[in-house]
Amino acid sequence: MESKDIFIIFLRGINVGGNIMVSMRDLVQICTDLGFENARSYLNSGNLIIRSSIPEVNLREILETGLFRKFGKKILITIRNAVELEQIINSNPFSVQKGSQVGVMMVNDIIEDMRIIEFGIKGKEEIILGNREIYVYYPDGMGRSTLKWPKRFTNGTIRNINTLTKLVSITKEMTYQNSS
Repeated sequence: MESKDIFIIFLRGINVGGNIMVSMRDLVQICTDLGFENARSYLNSGNLIIRSSIPEVNLREILETGLFRKFGKKILITIRNAVELEQIINSNPFSVQKGSQVGVMMVNDIIEDMRIIEFGIKGKEEIILGNREIYVYYPDGMGRSTLKWPKRFTNGTIRNINTLTKLVSITKEMTYQNSS
């Protein structure tokens, strides 16, 4: 029997700011039509959870192609497996702050450019690099931030710690249900 991992898929620019408006039901159906198991969504902002044996890089390509065929627009996605997402939460350098004030920008490639830290507003946002993620503490809230991301990070997407924690909880439920 082929081993299948749980993947969390983050779509960039879905249902925010009037960009690409997509029903989560349609996204789940696309994942199902592409052959992914246990597809489900969380919130209305482009968070999907699936089970698949396909490696992450191939999974991203399949999904981006499927989304383009359906919507006629390129929708960038970032993927983490359940273990990686839990490690991201456990590595949160701002764990004493409110989860709604801590964002995690997830990108597809390893971050090697330390200059990203310079983009924080002195006395405001704090930025700490991870492996393929950037942690940002927004003391005034994400919605009030004037932080401008460099163009090289526009292939990533950001979620707050509360959302990521809930997604990990869902993956654990899926693991438990699969083992019973």
